[in-house]
Amino acid sequence: MEKNLSLLQSDHSGVMVVKNGTYANYKVIRLEGDRFVHYTGRGLREMFTSDTEEIAKRAIKLLALDERNLILSNHIAVTLFSEIERIVA
Repeated sequence: MEKNLSLLQSDHSGVMVVKNGTYANYKVIRLEGDRFVHYTGRGLREMFTSDTEEIAKRAIKLLALDERNLILSNHIAVTLFSEIERIVA
């Protein structure tokens, strides 16, 4: 089965299956050699939705954080291409 890594372009959002069989949502931030930096499902939900005023305020605070802190809080992740089973969409 082909991995479809060619879909991983800047700002592309989709779903991937990692080697342990887990499905994960992502949005590509950038590619770096043998890995890519991306928003996680949590990051997408908490940073890019504004259903209520409270959620919108939280999103603004999260968007103000630097990348290191967003990685520590699981809003951004760095994934090796070798850890990906396939890109679903």
